[in-house]
Amino acid sequence: MRTIRQHLTYPKIAATLALFLAAGAGAWAATSTSPTIHACYKKRGGALRIAGRCRRGELALSWSRIGPTGAKGPAGAKGPAGKRGATGATGLPGAKGETGPAGQVRAFATITPGSPATIKAGAHGVVSAKTSGGITCVFLEPSIKVASTSPVVTSKIEDVTFAASPGSCSEGTTEGVQVKGYGPGGVSNTTETFSIVVP
Repeated sequence: MRTIRQHLTYPKIAATLALFLAAGAGAWAATSTSPTIHACYKKRGGALRIAGRCRRGELALSWSRIGPTGAKGPAGAKGPAGKRGATGATGLPGAKGETGPAGQVRAFATITPGSPATIKAGAHGVVSAKTSGGITCVFLEPSIKVASTSPVVTSKIEDVTFAASPGSCSEGTTEGVQVKGYGPGGVSNTTETFSIVVP
């Protein structure tokens, strides 16, 4: 045993192993499917060879083909921000969409104030109208809830404007749309014909 120790020293093994790898044993280890490399070390002379079984006068050696996993290194520094990419080309205009269906209008009429007021033929959804005290009250079909409407009133004469207030006038229990006209300077206008549209 003392003789083996005298021959089997670290410097000798290291030198022999380096020579062994340089001679092509590294290529063998890389292609081998076994996780362990088996070799025989000659006690006299220190020759090293790959073998599964050793001869007389040789000492069996083995080592792992893959070394242990090293410790995880520290995280690297954050890299610089990349350059902003170029703006892409503007896309082509899309095709024109189809024309939608006509909007639904619940009521419309052209009315000349009076008592009773005159409603032009061709009206829809307007039952009657009556002017009293400078205010024309327009009554719609019972199916139309006056309080939920947003009537639009216009006139052919530019300097006359109209204000419409749903539910602000009535006749008995029937509510109507209150329409009041104003001329230049805010003077009340009770004679100008107007058009009313209830979306």
